[in-house]
Amino acid sequence: MASLGPNVKLHLPERERASFNRVMTEVFGATVLTPSENTDIYVLEGTRVGVEVVSDAAALDPRDARTKGTWFEILVDDTAATRAALATRGLTPFPYADKIHDYFQLPGGQALRIAGRSG
Repeated sequence: MASLGPNVKLHLPERERASFNRVMTEVFGATVLTPSENTDIYVLEGTRVGVEVVSDAAALDPRDARTKGTWFEILVDDTAATRAALATRGLTPFPYADKIHDYFQLPGGQALRIAGRSG
């Protein structure tokens, strides 16, 4: 049997770096490390999201990022409060077949599922 490790990596267009940083630190409480000029690492409880910042031309456009990119999930204590915090930043859920969870597209196009820690 196998399981996923605690590290995730994604590409982010330069133009979205500041917005992505605000969402990850202000909404999700991540600590950010910047080990190199084009790399940010967001440390969450039990997970590290590595972000390689690339030129806008080298990144997937937001539509492709949502439809072709890898999606990830963040577990939160209060889904309603998280949804509200994302809404204040102009992020609203997008429709998806799973009607139990909320799915958002982060700055840069990355798709994210929000789920409560309790299930």
